[in-house]
Amino acid sequence: MNKKEIFIENVFRGSGGGGLKVDELKKNLESLKDVDFFVYSLKKAFQREGLDWLNCDSLFDENIVESWTQWYQIEQKHSDLWGFTKSQTGCYVYGLFENPPVGGANHLQEGVFYIGESRSSIRGAMIGRRNDFKHTVKGNPLSPYGVGTLFKEQFGKEKIEQVYQAYYPVPAYKCKKQETQFLVDYFKKYKRLPMCNHTNDYNRISKLAKENLIDFLCEGEKNG
Repeated sequence: MNKKEIFIENVFRGSGGGGLKVDELKKNLESLKDVDFFVYSLKKAFQREGLDWLNCDSLFDENIVESWTQWYQIEQKHSDLWGFTKSQTGCYVYGLFENPPVGGANHLQEGVFYIGESRSSIRGAMIGRRNDFKHTVKGNPLSPYGVGTLFKEQFGKEKIEQVYQAYYPVPAYKCKKQETQFLVDYFKKYKRLPMCNHTNDYNRISKLAKENLIDFLCEGEKNG
């Protein structure tokens, strides 16, 4: 049996024979080419959301307020009063401010030195990335977080007390697209990317421009 046949047989057995029969499953999945990735996608959906997403009547979405929070000092302990749980996925920004910033945050403020996203609720999502950043700046972990390394090189680890983070909660499937839009917005305004965004981010939005998906890019500064 090949992988697709094994998957079909497993679906049939797992359903107790109460759904489509093997021949019907084969016909319906005839055009499926990458069965491994299809199975991976199903597993991730089950791991994240149980059975809530599995229906054909309405689109599944998380009940999330998609907007920027205020700024929080990098050492400030997370609270659900911030508007999201500790495992919430989304986008975030780091900013460097001599004086504590007041009011709501946004990704275009002067002082922003990184725009990122985290889709992994298992690894603590946005808050987990904040911890990775702090540990890299303060110490020398075996697996350093790239943004933390760049921050130390460009600003020095003693500046961490002036670092603030803000959050933009979104469902995991929207994270990369939303992050890209924030990077595009930033480049439009400053003609460069934030100081600690990697060259890969510049290459990503440059690729979109070449594919005519965005048309704003001009000669700008690459930041590694």
